[in-house]
Amino acid sequence: MNLDVISHCFSCGKLAGQRYLEGRERLFCQSCDLILYQNPKPAAAVLLLRQNQILLVKRAMEPQKGLWALPAGFQELDETPEEAARREMHEETGLKAGKLKLLDLIYNNHNPLKPVNVAIYLAEEAEGQLTAGDDVSQAYFFPINQLPTQLAFNYIHDCLRKCVTLSPVF
Repeated sequence: MNLDVISHCFSCGKLAGQRYLEGRERLFCQSCDLILYQNPKPAAAVLLLRQNQILLVKRAMEPQKGLWALPAGFQELDETPEEAARREMHEETGLKAGKLKLLDLIYNNHNPLKPVNVAIYLAEEAEGQLTAGDDVSQAYFFPINQLPTQLAFNYIHDCLRKCVTLSPVF
């Protein structure tokens, strides 16, 4: 863990320091003694299967620009993980997800300075016109047995394996 990322207290703005607290080195405020926890960011993704095909989007921004991923993004303060998944899918693909079921919660530390907890939702169906939208250059349904070799994150394969081994989800 990089303890140099935070330099000042979130609460009072005073200088942060380091010391051994709660079983590990942690940042804390040298003035008000607040522990400055460094936590993963919450994100959500949608796995949409349609006739043995999976919807993927080609990322137009870093990280992993140009690679294929599930429609996904960060959760906003005023939304639930499911609402974030629905919003991101619509923004990135033009599709509105129908019924969603939580498939998995994945810890993704691809970027160690910005680790993410990703809530993966399985979509029963979606409506709308498929189009590449916000933050993506392409949106496409790939046959499950012919996925692109350049996937942005390794958890996509894990989610597909889990999805295939589950009994009926809906």
